[in-house]
Amino acid sequence: CDVHCAPASYDALFPYLSDYWRQYIQEAGVRLTGVAHAYPPGAPTTASAAVRELAGTPVPDSYGALKERVLDGADPRFAVLNCLTGFETHRNAHFSAAVAGAINDWLVGEFLSRDDRLRASLVVSTISVQDAVAEIGRIGGDPRFVQVLLPVRSDVPWGNKANHPIFEAAREQGLQ
Repeated sequence: CDVHCAPASYDALFPYLSDYWRQYIQEAGVRLTGVAHAYPPGAPTTASAAVRELAGTPVPDSYGALKERVLDGADPRFAVLNCLTGFETHRNAHFSAAVAGAINDWLVGEFLSRDDRLRASLVVSTISVQDAVAEIGRIGGDPRFVQVLLPVRSDVPWGNKANHPIFEAAREQGLQ
């Protein structure tokens, strides 16, 4: 029900970003740091012993890694991917919206299109309610997306009425 995945770096998202945002990332030296910092290697909750023995990050960054680490052994009927990246810590609303869209497209291209058992949580900008609603409208109708992933951090508590349009958009698309 909660299988984490994340791109190893912004390079993995470049095919899903415009030239402008690729240049912005490269020239500003923006790094995608959520995976390394959110998952300290020594923490017992970071990964199972079996995963620790595998090379690479504890969070699969490709379908091959996900298949090897989760799907082949557990053979689940369905698995819901939650892409945790830390991109929401950047304060540029336009960048946040672009990266959220790229992550959702990366999930489709790299995972959902490769295995019928996979579902995913749609990610949205945490800075702009309008951008979050637009992203839900853009891709929320894809039945492989089953919920909206809202990180713990937000400028305004999620229960605040300013965020209600996000919940309404999710409800309209049949998302949790």
